[in-house]
Amino acid sequence: MIILTELLSNDRTVDSFDQFRLCSARWWKDTRTDGRRAGSVTIMRIGDHEISRDEALLILRRYAERHAGTVLLYDLAGDSNGRPGPGGASEPVNEVTLADIGRLVVINAGLRADDVPLLLDVHAGAEFQAVPATARLQDCAPGSDLYEAATRLYDRFRRLPGVGAVKRSKLLHIKRPWLITIYDTHVHCVYARTRDAARGWWEAARRDLIDNSDDFAWLSAGLRDDDDARVRRAGRLTELRLLDVIAWELGAEKG
Repeated sequence: MIILTELLSNDRTVDSFDQFRLCSARWWKDTRTDGRRAGSVTIMRIGDHEISRDEALLILRRYAERHAGTVLLYDLAGDSNGRPGPGGASEPVNEVTLADIGRLVVINAGLRADDVPLLLDVHAGAEFQAVPATARLQDCAPGSDLYEAATRLYDRFRRLPGVGAVKRSKLLHIKRPWLITIYDTHVHCVYARTRDAARGWWEAARRDLIDNSDDFAWLSAGLRDDDDARVRRAGRLTELRLLDVIAWELGAEKG
């Protein structure tokens, strides 16, 4: 079983979600109906959506304001000056702790009481160690050593009864925040219609990160320069998490 064909095996989900078409970011000229040209704007392709960088920045700012608790407690483990990754919010990087379970509650992962001992009892130290804590999805090409190691890590959490892709991905994103992309129904809405039999869900997100790499650097800088401390805090999140936030918000609008 491979990562790119992830399904909600413990939930009722269409089995076509693992196939997506990928499209590159491009430049777009906005011509208004009265013939006046609005100027050149940079367009980002996120799943089946095209949005401008300014729209993406607005989405991220609003998320940081409305969900400040999620950013602080889930993403940064409660440290207002913290950062994702080793030495920060991912510690301990190679094991699941009760604190991680609390963070899943904050992001509404849908945990049940029975899930807690199951997740805490997974002994995946070797699999965690085989995947660098700063590994990036952009470098996780199918067939690569990183891809194979990440697949083995993901598979350790795949067959837990009652633990589907939502819980699994939100937990593993804490530990590998540049690599493990979050899945939920809103994200599904954004990617489900961009199908390609040759590619899968993680690859779709990977290509979005690669194709929009300059845009995500611009978005991070814009967040860090904001006057609002809540927004500046979101500027410390990984590009992958920013992609997840944008996709989640776009999917919420569709739903």
